[in-house]
Amino acid sequence: MKKRIIAGILAILVIGSATGCGSKADDRPGNEHPGDMSGTDVDLSESEDTAGQPAGDRDISGDYATDSSLADLMVSDEASDQRKEYVIYCPDETLPDIFVTCYPGYEVISEPTGDEEGVRTAEGVIGDMKIHWVITDYLSDDEKAGHLDELLVGQQEEGASEYDWVDLFVIDEVNIEKYIADGVDVALDLRSIGIRNREMRQQFSYTRTLATDGLQVLGASFDVSPGVFLYRRSVAKAVLGTDDPGVVSDSVKDWDTFRMTAEKTGEAGYKMLAGYDAAFDVYSQAVGHDWQSDDGSLQIDEHLMQWVETTDDFVKKGICGDAEIGSDEWMAGFTGKGDVFGYFLSAEEIGLLKEEIDESNTDSFGDWGIAPGPAGWYRGGSWLCAAVGTPNPKFSAEIIRNLTCNEQVMQDIYEKTGITVNNRNVLLGFAEHGNMIGERSLSDSLSESVDESITSGSNEESDREDTSSGSHGKSETDTATSESFGVSADDSSQTASGIVRGTEEFAGDAFSDPFFGGQQTGPVYDKAANAVQNPVADWERWTLDDMFQEAYYPYFRGECSLNDSLASFYQNAKEMLITEDEEW
Repeated sequence: MKKRIIAGILAILVIGSATGCGSKADDRPGNEHPGDMSGTDVDLSESEDTAGQPAGDRDISGDYATDSSLADLMVSDEASDQRKEYVIYCPDETLPDIFVTCYPGYEVISEPTGDEEGVRTAEGVIGDMKIHWVITDYLSDDEKAGHLDELLVGQQEEGASEYDWVDLFVIDEVNIEKYIADGVDVALDLRSIGIRNREMRQQFSYTRTLATDGLQVLGASFDVSPGVFLYRRSVAKAVLGTDDPGVVSDSVKDWDTFRMTAEKTGEAGYKMLAGYDAAFDVYSQAVGHDWQSDDGSLQIDEHLMQWVETTDDFVKKGICGDAEIGSDEWMAGFTGKGDVFGYFLSAEEIGLLKEEIDESNTDSFGDWGIAPGPAGWYRGGSWLCAAVGTPNPKFSAEIIRNLTCNEQVMQDIYEKTGITVNNRNVLLGFAEHGNMIGERSLSDSLSESVDESITSGSNEESDREDTSSGSHGKSETDTATSESFGVSADDSSQTASGIVRGTEEFAGDAFSDPFFGGQQTGPVYDKAANAVQNPVADWERWTLDDMFQEAYYPYFRGECSLNDSLASFYQNAKEMLITEDEEW
């Protein structure tokens, strides 16, 4: 459900792109008849309770789930890696591209090709292990989801097909509830295949929380997507007198300050936000309880009413537009000069937009910066899960470890692909060469100095002069930061971030991004990801969130009263939650 915005952006950006052509792929492990659901024993058909949900939210628990303890899932060396063929299911080509670009020792055998079922396949090799890719949109397509679900359950049963299995599969934030829910048991506890908690200590805690079912860690994120405030530098200069990320961060650091900045934005003739839905997720993810209380009554959190009040106030003052996220008008704010101060977007969404704006677009390219914003939130992300029943559990551990714990590999991914990797040291520029498991905790000492790094990348001429040579313009804060890391200012280089780093140890300018006017965005994403407090994977909650915000759009447009919107929401929620024999 929360993919609604990402899906909207994708539809705009990739419309007309081909899904692959050519001859039908040869039969190979995991690809006999990927779209053929005939004869399946797994009943994942839509019921009244699941109608309208994306494919990833179908329940595959029940009669087909196993009840395995951690001891049951431990794999002996004798039983490990008996096959030299490995099958990876993924919803798009993001992961295969990472392997081609960054994965150690990976060699391409064949590029992705497709068939009439909308399934793409590819092959590669790592050492003596042959990799079979099955690329199919099972996260939103019911039929393709059904095939994957059939394989995940069927390969645990006696007599499962020798050539039809799954070793590793990718899930997203929407579908994570389906595949790690209590009693489902289609993903291995990472500790059962040898990955320890200490290896994941530099990962962001909210990504581990979402992939944890009780005591089991059932997945690891390689692509995080914290939410930030993406602002237009030219508008920031007109409103605040500067586009410096540090100043902008201070001007949107909490909701009271955000609203004061919005007042200045209106006075300067600009809008603070593009539409009614712009800030909803930031408010809604601050909610710390379910929609329904213990007695079954509906409870509307104060954060949601604050969204109503803030949006209503902005609309009446003319500092909030009415563009729907993903609409042509909304997109025009990125490709043209635009009159909107900023947008609440996630790292994943920003990455998609960046693909459409190159240096030739002088109205947009380089005119952006990011700030953590008034509260922590996220939208998007990807997790790796090792399938129960895989014949190659040790190899699964190796892949997951490399992509989510190995800082050297993750730094390569971050620099070459722009993906926001799940590692604090990498995003902060302190990844240590050769450090595989991420135990080094330099990032833990950055709680006071990270804010300084957010000030990088101003487009002001004076700022560029101050950071262009050695220690020129170094402040007392810079010197103190240098000393806290045990690096002498005399034998270090001054980066645009204001953090002094030893030239031999740290990545330095590799993290600056010309799209953002040279800003080093990693520290901003780090701070934003660490601010996420209440990660939730709950279809019912997301559905009610959508109902709530949509009920108030007519009010913002002046078409009904505040009470009318509230009554409309209650009626819609009642129809969803209450059966005929229940009372409200």
